[in-house]
Amino acid sequence: MFPFETALNTSCLFPFRLKVKEQVSIAAEAGFDGIELWVRDIETYRAEGGKIKDLKMHIADAGIAFVNTIAFFPLADADAMVREQAFLQAKKEMEMLVQLGCIAI
Repeated sequence: MFPFETALNTSCLFPFRLKVKEQVSIAAEAGFDGIELWVRDIETYRAEGGKIKDLKMHIADAGIAFVNTIAFFPLADADAMVREQAFLQAKKEMEMLVQLGCIAI
């Protein structure tokens, strides 16, 4: 047993084009303690009618933790409008991630 917890960075699963719930199931079945999901995959799930509460339950039922998410905000852009939009994007995504129980971004 490792002296630390392991988490699957779902970038490793890109070639398989899996839906977010499938990624969670694979991480759990492979024995990982946690998962790092991409915000874009969560947003795709939501756009297809998926509910945050259902995804949170799926992660909990899988017995893993949502330890990190992968997101990109252009906070250092030279354009003030781009930075302003980036802050709004970050706020929106972080509020969603809190609902999912994600502990880091």
